[in-house]
Amino acid sequence: MRVAPRYSVLMLCTSLACSPNSSSPGGRTEADAGPVGSTSGAATAVDPVAAAAEIKALESRWSDLYGAGDLEGIVALMAEESVLIMPQSAPVVGLDAIREATRQMLESGDEVSWRSDFARVSPSGDMAYDYGAAITTRPDGATIEGHYLVVWVREDGEWKVAADMFN
Repeated sequence: MRVAPRYSVLMLCTSLACSPNSSSPGGRTEADAGPVGSTSGAATAVDPVAAAAEIKALESRWSDLYGAGDLEGIVALMAEESVLIMPQSAPVVGLDAIREATRQMLESGDEVSWRSDFARVSPSGDMAYDYGAAITTRPDGATIEGHYLVVWVREDGEWKVAADMFN
């Protein structure tokens, strides 16, 4: 059964909230990067530290692609039914709509970069999330600091962005 990404996001967040070892988002460390919903001593299907490092590396690559203005490189990171949630905007759903929204952001003249502060992977290794800090420098030199949350899914063995939300 294929689940639409927006429902996958809800299921992942519900799993996190009900996880016996979940804690507040602040103060997490890489040592906490265990699989989503796992309990102490439970066997895992993936190496959570290696998988979290892979997600963080993809975020770094994505930030670099954005800095280089590589629209198609960015779109290639997106899942088929990806959703983009931006401030003061309705959700942008699907590759074509995300391509257009991203094209407009790239043409805005804003310089944007971000870094992943934390990543966590599901026990099955088919979903993950990460969050981090972002900085936008406007054409007039003003800077805006913000944060993001991305939900990742495996599609054909590759991590793809199911949902991207930033402020």
